[in-house]
Amino acid sequence: MGFNPQAARIGVGFCHGLALVMTIFRLWHRKRAGRLWWDDFYALLAAIFIIPLMATSLTWPIPTRKDPSLYIFWRLSALLSYTLCLWTSRISVGVTIVRLLPEGKLRKVAKCITGIFGVFCSALVLQKVFMCGSFARNKYAQCQIPSWIAPIELTTDLLGDLWLIGSPAYMLFNMKLPRNHRYLILAIFTSGIFTAAASVAHCIFIILKRPRAIGTSAAIQAAISLIVCNLLVVVTYIYRVFRDGDNSDSESADTESSRKERLTGSSGLIGSLANSSAVPMSTVVTLTD
Repeated sequence: MGFNPQAARIGVGFCHGLALVMTIFRLWHRKRAGRLWWDDFYALLAAIFIIPLMATSLTWPIPTRKDPSLYIFWRLSALLSYTLCLWTSRISVGVTIVRLLPEGKLRKVAKCITGIFGVFCSALVLQKVFMCGSFARNKYAQCQIPSWIAPIELTTDLLGDLWLIGSPAYMLFNMKLPRNHRYLILAIFTSGIFTAAASVAHCIFIILKRPRAIGTSAAIQAAISLIVCNLLVVVTYIYRVFRDGDNSDSESADTESSRKERLTGSSGLIGSLANSSAVPMSTVVTLTD
């Protein structure tokens, strides 16, 4: 089956639009709750970077190559916005993991690995700037992605996704969360598998040297990364709305003190978590708000 530019534009537009809407909702909800933090800042950065990526993806075919400076600007914008959006989304999830972890060795490791994400991002950005540098003999050739880039990007992508999938799984299995809460949050984090799958597909297209598929897969991969980094906030909000809606009739007769007792008592969610030495109260508030 051949490449369909119109279908590619529709797919890219839908994924990027969904990612932007989810980010806007995330920021609005966190600001309203008074819980804006660094993970929200990096999600905002990723949303900013995805805008030029969407613009370059939707303006295929590449603008006229009669003007080298225009071509270089278009190409470099696509390459840099892709890398920056992808890794700031991962850093956002990494910071969320740091936010949920209790003080201790694992939290320090999580901070270091999130910092390594920043190093990966910087190295890949410099690499692409170098590829499109003004010193190149053939600017058009230098702005093409060579096949040897694929193993580097795939390795960094999979290492990042492995941490973002594995560390929350380890963390949640060691928390005394009710089963439904544990599975909900675990399912959100393991949705990072979709990002890893998109990374593999993108690298395969680089190896096969299919430029149109490379651009489309890169745009979709970045959008999936941004969607995944917003899932924890969006899905838990929806879950809480439906949960509260199901319990609205039974709770209408409850007093404020009984609600507080249900949450903070030894049999409640916060009470059971607070009794665990592995989970700080700040984590409990973050997970339940």
